[in-house]
Amino acid sequence: MDNLNIPPTDFTPGVNFNLDTLTFRLSGVSRPEDVRDFYSQIIDWLVDLEKYFSKNVLENPDTNKINMEFRLAYFNSASSKLIIEILNRLKQFKAYGIGLEVNWYYDEGDEQMYDDAEELAEACDLDFIYYELS
Repeated sequence: MDNLNIPPTDFTPGVNFNLDTLTFRLSGVSRPEDVRDFYSQIIDWLVDLEKYFSKNVLENPDTNKINMEFRLAYFNSASSKLIIEILNRLKQFKAYGIGLEVNWYYDEGDEQMYDDAEELAEACDLDFIYYELS
């Protein structure tokens, strides 16, 4: 299975989902014209990844953990629904011995982005780790 890499645009985030390191990153802005169309490629990739995990035993399942990084400067409400869907899919990988850590990076003083992240964490019943960037 290949990594997922989508370059950022003025309206869509950069996507870098690296299977070698299990570091998955969304960065930039997320306000695509057709949010379902953009995020469907990520969702489809995660569906394929779940199939891969279901058929392949990982070398050391005790230490496997997906590090999901959000480095978004802005995301709209339509994007938030798809971000929740992504996080809920990632949570399901626990059945295959894969943990999940969610790291949320936001600019110093951007309390709205912090508050939005807290709402996402609550909606997914996940604990986020927050990093304020100076």
